[in-house]
Amino acid sequence: MTLMMFLFLLVLVVLVLGTLWILFSRLEKRYRRKYLDLQQEQVQAENRIAYQHSLLQQVNDAIITYDQDQIIRSWNQGAESVYGWNAAEVTGKYAGGSLRVGFHGAEKELILKALEEKGYWKGELVHRRKDGTTAHILTSTSRIKDVAGKDTGLISINKDITELMESDKVRKTVYRISELANTAMSMDDLFTGIHVLIEELMDARNMYIALADPAKEVLTFPYFVDTSDERPLPRSFRHGLTEKVIRTGTPVLLNQSEIRGMADRQEIEILSAPAVSWLGVPLIMERRILGALVLKSYTPEVIYSDEEKQMLIYVSEQIALSIHRLTVQQELVEARDKAETSNRLTKSLLANMNHELRTPMNGILGFAGLMVADLDDPQQRKRAENILVSGRRLMNTLDSIMDLSYLESTQEIQYRIPVSVRQTVEAVCDKYESLASGKNLKMERTADPDQYILGHEHLFRHLIGHLLDNAIKFTEKGSIEVRAARILHKDRPSVRISIRDTGIGVAEEDFGLIFDAFRQVSEGYGRRFEGTGLGLSIARRIVELFQGEIGVSSTPGEGSEFFVILPSAEGDWPAVKQERKMRKPAPPQVQAPAHAEILLVEDNAANIQLTLLYLEKDYPISFTTSGSSAIDLCMERQYRCILMDINLGGGIDGIETMKEIRKLKGFDKVPIIAVTGYAALGDRERFLGEGFDEYLPKPFNREEMHRVLRKVLGAD
Repeated sequence: MTLMMFLFLLVLVVLVLGTLWILFSRLEKRYRRKYLDLQQEQVQAENRIAYQHSLLQQVNDAIITYDQDQIIRSWNQGAESVYGWNAAEVTGKYAGGSLRVGFHGAEKELILKALEEKGYWKGELVHRRKDGTTAHILTSTSRIKDVAGKDTGLISINKDITELMESDKVRKTVYRISELANTAMSMDDLFTGIHVLIEELMDARNMYIALADPAKEVLTFPYFVDTSDERPLPRSFRHGLTEKVIRTGTPVLLNQSEIRGMADRQEIEILSAPAVSWLGVPLIMERRILGALVLKSYTPEVIYSDEEKQMLIYVSEQIALSIHRLTVQQELVEARDKAETSNRLTKSLLANMNHELRTPMNGILGFAGLMVADLDDPQQRKRAENILVSGRRLMNTLDSIMDLSYLESTQEIQYRIPVSVRQTVEAVCDKYESLASGKNLKMERTADPDQYILGHEHLFRHLIGHLLDNAIKFTEKGSIEVRAARILHKDRPSVRISIRDTGIGVAEEDFGLIFDAFRQVSEGYGRRFEGTGLGLSIARRIVELFQGEIGVSSTPGEGSEFFVILPSAEGDWPAVKQERKMRKPAPPQVQAPAHAEILLVEDNAANIQLTLLYLEKDYPISFTTSGSSAIDLCMERQYRCILMDINLGGGIDGIETMKEIRKLKGFDKVPIIAVTGYAALGDRERFLGEGFDEYLPKPFNREEMHRVLRKVLGAD
């Protein structure tokens, strides 16, 4: 039994040892195979490193690496050739010691800042050689990062450009190319100038510039002069030599046999007439390749050399900068022209809309007002009142929309000129008197004479109008009170204008909301009051434009007081006096026969009939429908006053008609009033500046027309 157990254990041990031996053998083989693979990879890596090192050593340019303290770590054969020191003499030494002489075109601090912010710097330096001479160096220096992205030092690729820098002709060429960007009127002028300057350096009878759009991979040829080829059409990137220069960002210099060899190996496509010598350099602007500059020769007498390649490389950076600068300038000009065109079209559209809407509204509101005054039947009068109220609502909406549009689009109006507070308040209150009377509201106004604010009359009228319209809209009974008084606000003379009503009032939590565009306290389908919600928003914009303040105090159910505080013109009395001086005095009444008439020049039948109804009881009046017939009538007889529409359809307009009438004997002092639907911001000043004595915008009522006539005829 004991022997059996011993034998069993012995067999078991043998099996275990055998198994372990087999496993060990397999692991050993795997380890040896992996070891051999690693050895092979190491040899390959060492070979690659040796090959790359060999390539770096053979490069003509100096390639130098430094650690973070600017201690030289590596120095290739190109560096030995440029500077004269061998690697053993400089490796481990401070780069800023023996090499640096000065910085050409850049301060040391700017270079270090560029390396810190961008990670690279490209420019010109002056270095010292071993023999004591100086070398002009074109350098490209970048930071070196390890796999973790940590800075480990710097690498510089330095090109010796001493011969080029010492060439006055090349330096002058670069300077003259830089001047072209400032003097050239177009890209064609710039490219032609560049061609002329390049021809002063080398044979450039066949030259073209190709520009690239990397995003679309499209190549265009804005400048192309060639004795054997026609200008190519814009094309997608292919595999031509031009694309090779642009894709690689490196210069290419080839002779005829080299071009054929590359084509045979299918490295490139020959896309143009075969050249005997081909030279192309990239146009690079801040690491962005704009395109390529290419020279071609079709004769053995002209073979481009490495020296000419270096010259072209040197001037190419300034060419790229000039192209970029002029491109940016042209884009800015185009953007400005587009903006000006858009602004001009917007203004024209607004002016035409204003005119086309105001002209028929003059007839609608005018005839509705006459019907309300003349009809005896209460039912018919009520219908006419509904037309009048609806028309006024539409007119208020139009005014609000146009005001908002002009405030957003117009930049040319002078907003700080003296404006009479009393005259403006009186005129606006007169306009809204009938609307208040229609609701049985009492309107009171108080404004001291000789109060002037710094603003703009058109906008100031609309400011008061929007506040007054708001007060009447939300007041069903009681009164509206308008007051204007001088105050001292923040230690400066100001005018406080308030509109107090006895209407529904506004809760304090809604004070901010009511000044927002298109907002009302009551909103939605069930809102209680009509309107766009623009009035108070526009009023606030106008106040801000006048550098003033607007506010409200209110108690729900008792009424509201809206007030504005505007800078007074008292601190600028010379401007006020000048404004008074510029304002035309009422012209003396023309010594005309007693039967002399008022002449209306108007092409709209409804407005002719309405004006006649307004004036025929008080003034003898006749009319004509065109500017030319108005001139003929004035040549035949004398008129006391002329009401001139501006848009008279075909033929000459109202402005030209007025100027021609002024030339006629006896009409130099006859008042001519611009009566027009052009009622945009600045139109009043424009028409008065053209020579009109007064301005009456449409729509107008009987009282407004009579007030203007009394003013110009000296009866006001």
